[in-house]
Amino acid sequence: MARPGPPDPADAQAAEARRQQLLLQVLWRQQPPEALQGACAGPAERVARGLQAYRDNAAAMADRVLAGACSVLAGALGPQAAAVLARQAWRRAPPHAGDLDDWTGLGDLLPVLIAEAPPLVDQPWLADLARLEWAVHQAERAADAPEGPPEGLDGLAAPDAPLRRLQLRPGTTLLALQWPVAALWQRARAEPDALPGGCGPAAPEAVLVWRQGWRATVQPLAAGDAAFTAAVLAGQALGPALDAAAQADAGWSFEPWLLQALRAGWVTAVQA
Repeated sequence: MARPGPPDPADAQAAEARRQQLLLQVLWRQQPPEALQGACAGPAERVARGLQAYRDNAAAMADRVLAGACSVLAGALGPQAAAVLARQAWRRAPPHAGDLDDWTGLGDLLPVLIAEAPPLVDQPWLADLARLEWAVHQAERAADAPEGPPEGLDGLAAPDAPLRRLQLRPGTTLLALQWPVAALWQRARAEPDALPGGCGPAAPEAVLVWRQGWRATVQPLAAGDAAFTAAVLAGQALGPALDAAAQADAGWSFEPWLLQALRAGWVTAVQA
């Protein structure tokens, strides 16, 4: 009778990969904890203790992601409230990628969790601060834009200019906020050691977030600028975007917006 050969390393690696994937599915609540019993060696009690250790570590990672991505918000909330929100987000929308900085569920859920939290009912502006800081986080992680003047800029003088589209740099976002949190965020970014205080009275504002160099910039926009920028980000051609701006502000002019956009590097291309 032939003696069995040594185990195939490829088979062992494949089995370990399956076990790791199953562990992630249990942590992300896509599988029940019992699914690990057949994949992990040892008694059920030891497997349960190991799973709890993984969960505790995941909660600590959630805290660190929130503190890193939304440092101003975390300072305004305080460490205990920030930890509670981060762990609630992890349970309700766990990350599905190894890079936790791409945990989109955190950015989507934070404003919802803040609005649902009874202790924060007297600080409704925190939800808008969460939206703003996550947009800043996304902008700072966005792809690089080409350097130099926008490609196709001379197309704005062509007869078919109303049919052309402006392309803005990756990561550019326009937020419609109900509270004036842009100034609060700017003060906190300028003085990182100072905890943000309260916010002023509710005052709707449109805020543009984009990346300059390695850091994001935040700038409130007037009604006409906001309407035009929103249309551009939605992929509308220049003609309809101009109409949208005129409806928002009859005295709006394209030239000042374009000069500001070119100075700040908003526009990366003019597409036919």
